[in-house]
Amino acid sequence: MSTAFPAQAFRLTFAQAAREQAGGTSRGIRPDLGFALAVLMVAGLAIAVSPVEGLFRLAIEPRWYLYAAAAGLIAPFFEYLIGLIALRKLVPLRLHERAGTGAVAVLAVLVAAIAEEMVFRGIFLPVLSELVPVMVAVGITSVIYGLNHLYFGWLAVVQKTLTGVGFCLLFVWSGYSVLVPIAAHAIQNLVAQLLPRRKP
Repeated sequence: MSTAFPAQAFRLTFAQAAREQAGGTSRGIRPDLGFALAVLMVAGLAIAVSPVEGLFRLAIEPRWYLYAAAAGLIAPFFEYLIGLIALRKLVPLRLHERAGTGAVAVLAVLVAAIAEEMVFRGIFLPVLSELVPVMVAVGITSVIYGLNHLYFGWLAVVQKTLTGVGFCLLFVWSGYSVLVPIAAHAIQNLVAQLLPRRKP
């Protein structure tokens, strides 16, 4: 399941850590580090079996990296806005609320962004685009990417589906360069990680 849905690796890793903490045992590896390693392995496996060639091609024009940076800076606030509209109150982004803090947590959310982009935009979208029109593939890929975050609730599914559309469009319009949505997603996760969190 983690191969298809990298965020599930997050859920499983943190669920195990919570059980160990409740039982007073620990195996010594931090959950956020375990998560980063798990999604990195998932992405590596996906690349190894992928029929997609040129996964890390550069964007057709350098300006796409600037667009990616702008999209990454805007995306967390866009997701907050979706939550505000849906619930009529400001709610924290669930995924980043559960991530740890510190350098290892930052590394974990950056690695997660890279892995998710390689799986969803770098591999799944091009393969699906060979079967259906590109914009249909964008929609399907975005919904599946959103469902990847179901563990964090239906609001997260909607938020991630809509930002997933943006990442897909960056990928397609930049000339199928996965580096562009990776940059946007990494910046989004970094900004979300640095935003203030709800007090427990």
